[in-house]
Amino acid sequence: MRRSPRIRSGSYGPWPPSRPRSPPAGACGPSGVNDVQTISVLNGPASLYVKTTAFSDGLGSTWSLGGANGANQAKWEFSKDDSTWTTLTTADTLFTLDQNVPTGATRNLYLRLTMPTSTTSANQHSATITVVAVSP
Repeated sequence: MRRSPRIRSGSYGPWPPSRPRSPPAGACGPSGVNDVQTISVLNGPASLYVKTTAFSDGLGSTWSLGGANGANQAKWEFSKDDSTWTTLTTADTLFTLDQNVPTGATRNLYLRLTMPTSTTSANQHSATITVVAVSP
């Protein structure tokens, strides 16, 4: 019988609204820049996927996601190597981080956010990033 994959990763704190552009994962770290989250595969192999919720202030204002930032639209990206980036264009959709990651292996996760050019709400917005592990 094959066991389901298990992973371990860090926690992402709130993203401070004063950060104007592109801090990666772990923005709650000391600098908010060049921080990385490490995902450990405890029981593999596992195919790893990333998904996000929409950015919302919880009071009715939601930023859409897109390939470029704009009015009430954020550009939200992830990378496993800090050089090749995948844009999260749709909330609640799985995007591939890596495939067939063996037991004991780790993968890095970098996040980059480009804020909207303008917004109708000055309230802090937040989103939740989830890493999903699936048996290949």
